[in-house]
Amino acid sequence: MKAKFITSLFLAATILGSVLPQVARAALPMLEQPWLGRFAVTIDKGFRLYVSATDKLRKTTFRGKAVGADPVAAVSFEATIERVGDSIFIGGRVTDPGPFQSSAFLACHIMYPAAYFAEMETRAEWDKNQEKEFEKRTKRDVLELKHLDGKRSKLSFFEKIDANSKEVNGGGISSAMVSIAYFPDMSLNVTAEANSALSLWHPAPAPLTDAFRLIWRPNAAKDPEHKARLAIRVK
Repeated sequence: MKAKFITSLFLAATILGSVLPQVARAALPMLEQPWLGRFAVTIDKGFRLYVSATDKLRKTTFRGKAVGADPVAAVSFEATIERVGDSIFIGGRVTDPGPFQSSAFLACHIMYPAAYFAEMETRAEWDKNQEKEFEKRTKRDVLELKHLDGKRSKLSFFEKIDANSKEVNGGGISSAMVSIAYFPDMSLNVTAEANSALSLWHPAPAPLTDAFRLIWRPNAAKDPEHKARLAIRVK
């Protein structure tokens, strides 16, 4: 079976504050061969997802602590990962905000790798036929966004995108679908369920081929019982 990969998914407790702005990743035990170097594996006919400490991912909860230079300034959190049918659901909460109180929150970062890295390295040397073939192959590459207000937008992978613009992140994103020729015959679908939202992170105005992140965050005010979930599906 040739499976597709979500190459860089991690959970992170993102701490906001003037003392300790950082992203903390949970340190989990790794699996044995053949999954050495992975924390959890769930396999379907279309994809493999690596996350936390089990090789039969159904529902797993793990707990961690983010500690900065000052060990007293720590934030404790827990995250739950569950597979239901062909979807992965992720949720979590801060269990002890430490000195940061309401400025501490849990977020999930979905990191999409730089697409066409090898091609971009040599593109300046291509002839007209190579350029034409590449443009034909990638012309339908797109990141489709559905916003919380119901509006939809499509972002090309080859145009410069400003993640700070209102058109991209204004009002929050409810779902995103990535479909590119680099990963043929598949699409990555990410949905922020009720009382949560997604945002697109990009380091600077640049094409999406330079890599990007979709960041999921629950709305603490609307989700006091911590039921909000992120849903991930590979079609």
